Amino acid sequence: MNLKELFELNEIQLSENQYTLLYSYREYLLEYTMKMNLISKGSAALIDEVHLLDAAVPVSLLPAAETIVDLGSGGGLPGIVLAILLPETSIILSESKEKKIKFLQSCRRHLNLKNVEVFNPSKQKIEAAAGLVVSRAFGSLKDIAAEAVKYLEHAGRIAAYKGRKESVEKEIAELPSDFSAEAVIYPVKTPAEEIQRRLVLIDKQ
Repeated sequence: MNLKELFELNEIQLSENQYTLLYSYREYLLEYTMKMNLISKGSAALIDEVHLLDAAVPVSLLPAAETIVDLGSGGGLPGIVLAILLPETSIILSESKEKKIKFLQSCRRHLNLKNVEVFNPSKQKIEAAAGLVVSRAFGSLKDIAAEAVKYLEHAGRIAAYKGRKESVEKEIAELPSDFSAEAVIYPVKTPAEEIQRRLVLIDKQ
């Protein structure tokens, strides 16, 4: 099953231009993964299901925001995928590792993503200007919340891509008392299985 068929299986409808961008991003990501550790070599063979589809499925569950920060963007997941799916939204890719920053900057130029900015929090001043901060592989919810609030405007929200119920419940319980969180369960469908994933929505009280 190709990428378009996978997306349609999960009821995601995109334009041909968006699919072209996703295919270009996939090839660029795979090319650079051979040179640096952007995604694991084990998951590279299943990049459509494990990374691109996983980044895209919960987009309809994300709170509306004019600006989204992808915390610890790494290889651009989910930030680059969100930039392609939400072309009218400003996407800030926050990354502190120089090699990954260079990849993200090169990828932005290669795909001509005008709604993308690459941000280095270790060298640039953080401004609380985002309505939403997303994170897919940054760390625990406690770590995500502590870093994300630096970017959030008043009433801004955090959305963390997570998996297993037990670990999510444990991480929610470990959040400081001035945060509240809700885990929204959603399926990621492939021809072989249907995986239950969780998008944890976090608010600062």
